[in-house]
Amino acid sequence: EAAVEQPLRERTAFVATAAVGDDALRREVESLLEVDASGKGALDSYPIGCQAVDLAPGQRVGPYEIVAVIGAGAMGTVYRARDTVLNRAVALKVLPPIFALDARRVARFQREANVLAALNHPNIAGIYSLEASDGIYALALELVDGATLAERIASGPLLLADVIHLGGQIAE
Repeated sequence: EAAVEQPLRERTAFVATAAVGDDALRREVESLLEVDASGKGALDSYPIGCQAVDLAPGQRVGPYEIVAVIGAGAMGTVYRARDTVLNRAVALKVLPPIFALDARRVARFQREANVLAALNHPNIAGIYSLEASDGIYALALELVDGATLAERIASGPLLLADVIHLGGQIAE
């Protein structure tokens, strides 16, 4: 992930320096970067050896009760959950356990929460809280029901009017 954050022309040198003395790690990261550059989305899933939090319906993180998994990506699993205090549905983004052990990852997660808390826009889901409970870090976010942009695109070509409308929302 740190390699992806580097400009393309600097990635090889970055990986060589970061993995000095560990050729297997260097080869693995270079392989992941190649797959990611191909558009196959290798970095949209969990890194090797990194497991998702596997929360079951009924389980709690702070005041939030898990209902179901919504999706997962490189930075966490998102659950539909119920706020047991305010009795409302929320999206609960949970940091992978291995990331919860990394102070830099936790700090990045906290910065994400701070950025979201500073934003107030109808096209950006609001944040309700940052939770840290039993080693689990989670963001409680406004739940926005409906198809994702990826799902809409996968179902077939979008009409030009829809593309313009969605593009305007994204730009805004």
